[in-house]
Amino acid sequence: MKFLQVMKGILTIWIAIHGLSAMILFTLFIFAVPGTDFPLSSIRSLVAGIMGYVAVEYKIRKKNEKKQENVQE
Repeated sequence: MKFLQVMKGILTIWIAIHGLSAMILFTLFIFAVPGTDFPLSSIRSLVAGIMGYVAVEYKIRKKNEKKQENVQE
């Protein structure tokens, strides 16, 4: 369980960093700043981080539900 909590924290930081960089790069792209391309790789990294976060959160919930079922029995 401790590993999942650590992984959740790492993914939270990952999402914050890649989300911020994607926002900045996309804003520069929208305002047609020379030398900026569409930030597809940053957006892809952000989506991958979000999917990982959701998977870890789901696994944590399943473990908590299983613990509660064992306590009730």
